[in-house]
Amino acid sequence: MGESAVNLADASPSDISRFWKKRRIDLFGPDEIAIREGVRVGMNEETVVSLMASIQEVGLQTPITVRLGQDDDGDPLPILIVGRHRLEACSRLKMPFIACAMFEGSEEDARLWQISENLHRAELSRLERDEHIAEWVKLTEKKQSDAAQLAPHGKAGQRPGGINAAVRELGIDRTEAQRAMKVDRLSPEAKQVARDVGLANNQSVLLGASKAPDSDAYIHQQAQLRAQPARHSVSDDVDGKARKCASVLIRRLTKPEIQMLLALLPVAKRESQFATLVDTLEAAVDEYASEAGSGQDPTARFEPERPDGQQYLWPANMGY
Repeated sequence: MGESAVNLADASPSDISRFWKKRRIDLFGPDEIAIREGVRVGMNEETVVSLMASIQEVGLQTPITVRLGQDDDGDPLPILIVGRHRLEACSRLKMPFIACAMFEGSEEDARLWQISENLHRAELSRLERDEHIAEWVKLTEKKQSDAAQLAPHGKAGQRPGGINAAVRELGIDRTEAQRAMKVDRLSPEAKQVARDVGLANNQSVLLGASKAPDSDAYIHQQAQLRAQPARHSVSDDVDGKARKCASVLIRRLTKPEIQMLLALLPVAKRESQFATLVDTLEAAVDEYASEAGSGQDPTARFEPERPDGQQYLWPANMGY
């Protein structure tokens, strides 16, 4: 990048001071600054109002960042990179000029800087965050590829890769970068569906859609499932307690008693009213067998003992 991606939100005051001293500061009228595609259109009203109060009290402490481009007539035009909320606050305050840090670098570098700032500052949905990370990775990989073609003695496999660069320079987890790349493969239509049905913040659904043959249909299906009212809440609570009781019960039985229970379960299952109970007991037996097979003694922890020296069939205190 033309400029290093400094996270000003986490930087120390001395780091911030050194950073701004390296950059040229110019003054422009708020209405002179162009807002191009890529700058987030949506704004947080509370943030703007808070900034207005702060600017009125102590002035604009952090300049917005712009790069110098050209308008349709070829005249110089300041183009906003980061600082949409600050620009809006200054505009509402009718300030004649706003301090602008001039970005020295290419349009690609400017976009990388913009994405980095948004990831650290902006309130992004999960989908927006994934889109930002994926775009940063792809832009970085393109820059690496272009640089490798210009390098006379470059060797294959030496480039660090976009995901490695994202982990290092954006300070994100590798898994997050990899998931972002998967989610970003969704079609624009599928992404819009996720926004429309309120699932833009649900990464599990977004990842599931990226693997589904029909991502639009998958997202709609997930939205419908989540829109259904919760059913059998009382029954679910009872089932949960039954599972816990069965799990404790199985651990209290001796081996002959478990064998007798297993012999009776198929008979009981034929009666519909016992079906749920049987399923619960079968699951508990499976869990018991799994623990026993792992070399543990699942019955050793239970006390007290029965009069015959074996363990009680039912616990003394079930907690219900």
